[in-house]
Amino acid sequence: MKKQSKWLSLSLAAMLLLTACTGGTGTGGGTTEVDALPTIVENEGEPIEGGVLKVGMIGSSPFKGMFCAPLYLGADDAMVMQYTMWGAFMLDADFKIRDGGPVSLAVDVENKTSTLTIDEKYTWNDGTPVTAMDFAYYYYIIADPDYTGVRYDDEMRTVVGIEDYHNGTSETISGLEIKDDKTLVVHLTKVSPSNLWGGAIPFEPVPYHQLKDIPVKDLESSDAVRKNPLSAGPYYITEIVSGEKVMFKANEYFWKGKALIPEVMMELVNPDAVVEAIQMGKYDFVLTSFPADKYNEVVNLNNVTVIGRPTYIYDYTGFKLGKWDTTNGEVVTDLTMKMGDVNLRKAMGYALDMEAINQQLFNGLRPPANSLIPPLFTNFHTDNPNAISYDKEKAIQILDDAGYKDVDNDGFRENPDGSKLQINVATLARGDLGDSLALFYTQSWQDVGLDTVLTTGRPIEYNSFYDKVQNDDADIDVFMAGWSTGSNPEPSALYGKNALFNYIRFTTPELEQILKDINSEQAFDDAFRNDAYKRFEEYMIEHAPIIPNNYRIEVNVINDRVKYFDWSHPDSEKPYSSWAELQLTAAEPYAHEE
Repeated sequence: MKKQSKWLSLSLAAMLLLTACTGGTGTGGGTTEVDALPTIVENEGEPIEGGVLKVGMIGSSPFKGMFCAPLYLGADDAMVMQYTMWGAFMLDADFKIRDGGPVSLAVDVENKTSTLTIDEKYTWNDGTPVTAMDFAYYYYIIADPDYTGVRYDDEMRTVVGIEDYHNGTSETISGLEIKDDKTLVVHLTKVSPSNLWGGAIPFEPVPYHQLKDIPVKDLESSDAVRKNPLSAGPYYITEIVSGEKVMFKANEYFWKGKALIPEVMMELVNPDAVVEAIQMGKYDFVLTSFPADKYNEVVNLNNVTVIGRPTYIYDYTGFKLGKWDTTNGEVVTDLTMKMGDVNLRKAMGYALDMEAINQQLFNGLRPPANSLIPPLFTNFHTDNPNAISYDKEKAIQILDDAGYKDVDNDGFRENPDGSKLQINVATLARGDLGDSLALFYTQSWQDVGLDTVLTTGRPIEYNSFYDKVQNDDADIDVFMAGWSTGSNPEPSALYGKNALFNYIRFTTPELEQILKDINSEQAFDDAFRNDAYKRFEEYMIEHAPIIPNNYRIEVNVINDRVKYFDWSHPDSEKPYSSWAELQLTAAEPYAHEE
């Protein structure tokens, strides 16, 4: 077995992320091994005919198997679809939509329209061309009164006439203009820079000819979503083992040509078993990124190359500050709740030594975060000097000054009014790592005198965790979770008043105005937009309804039988690349040789 790796360093953004977030922590400076990870790997060997690309989906819970763009909720279902069934748009270096993909986007600020133009070659795997109606029908699904998903948000409500359709006063969405089979003009009540990133348009089409006769209330349980969803991407689903495994075949109608590897096998693998699976040569690579805490166990294997890149993911501490009003579809904030005191929230943020966790559990791949805008977005992220970072003495001082005293001498502080304070913390089950993190969080807060206990008494299984968080379970005061901003860092979908994903349930008129400024026509001016993002960061630091804990450097392991693999982020000049262009040089993945 011969291997020749093409080592391309991480982007400058990644290096800035690692240095800016670790400075002054006592861990030392300079280039680390993580900095030098490649984003592209190239191996020797002649490609074979046929073969099955074998992909491990890292997870400790079964995936839900809801394979439809407007309906899915879990990141695991998105992983199944992202590289096999999706791919409507190309992105530039700023992650904005650019030409070069099967669908192009043109935003007309003056006339308040977004126009989608579909390539003639863009086709579903059953041979039916993708049409403007496939994009238009996405709107009809999310605006249907029986739709129970999360994508009928503030941005989508800017489509002219969509509220009338949702409320039942119109049988059509008047703002959708199908000029011809390949052109959809979306008329908007307002435009903003988010439209350049795909705001208020579907990120993928839906097969109208397959779904049109299925009532929206029945879509989630339909075979068209659960068993035989159509794909316009390089692969389509041929078999599903519920929650565990998905098989694909190459889409012969794929717009860039049939994929070079004819089949894909995607299979759930437990985080505790993934190292052994990679060592044995069970997979060509994994999704999503490889567990950071297991990096040292694979970096020296001789059957794989470890690659890495920065992400737009951050982990955070979220405080429950209200409820979701299902009738009006909006957040109702209640600062009389247990976590309503900003001093308590800030103290809890200052009590967490995230750099220690980064080094001890994550091998330097989870640098401390200082903003809700990841550094990958270099035009919007700022290193705010007021950001909350580890300072145990400051946490203690804040609590003392705010009146949180140990009145009954039990070792824990009471509320300023003398009443008992016990804080219920929800964390995710992640095997031994989840147990270690849960202990770290609760112990850190107990060390500053706060009585913190785990909701249910232990870390919570993934699906149950998010069910509890989304439904504002009364036993959750604080929760530890993560967000991926997606390619657009615009924060209203996570922190807007009408955003179901606003799990902290925090909203104020001042925050709403800042979000409106970020999404205003004025924000097409770079200086105005950058200032609005800065004001957002400052406001969230001041009020601390959520505290970013750490960013992520994601790593993957590419088996040596994969001829060429490109994991670099989008670039304005980068040619089209996808799994359709992957090739294999051996019948099975290589195993590690002792």
